[in-house]
Amino acid sequence: MVWKIVIIAVAMVISSIIIAGAIAAAQVLGGGFDIPDDIGQQPRGGGGSGQGSQQQQQGSSPAAVNGTKVSIIDNSKSNSYSPNPVEIKAGETITWVNDDSAVHTATSNDGTFDSDVLRRGQTFSFTFDKAGEYPYFCAIHPNMIGTVVVVAAAAS
Repeated sequence: MVWKIVIIAVAMVISSIIIAGAIAAAQVLGGGFDIPDDIGQQPRGGGGSGQGSQQQQQGSSPAAVNGTKVSIIDNSKSNSYSPNPVEIKAGETITWVNDDSAVHTATSNDGTFDSDVLRRGQTFSFTFDKAGEYPYFCAIHPNMIGTVVVVAAAAS
């Protein structure tokens, strides 16, 4: 009789752990935990060939877009950023907006820019000063890829 009680108690403990893990996973994946984005992270950017300026905005209200908007829409390879590729003139700004429920980044292959983690509704802006092609990806989902094409600004 005692062994039945022990088995039931162990089963209840194991099921409680599984349920707690599922709840925690749902919170993390749904962005429910308010974890600061700057923990242990150093500012990056400006080191590559397309030196420019960058800024990140947090919040869940509709994102203010500076320059051309690129939506981060899901984890589906080259269709994850829209539009893709995106073309701008030198000196113009692109603002990435995470419109997905999962966290993502916009990270250039050569280190020119890096958004760090963007949660739903957060934005990251970067101004491209030099013409060229800038391939980028999501550091969390490396199969998500995009390209920024910067053309020389027209002479005045």
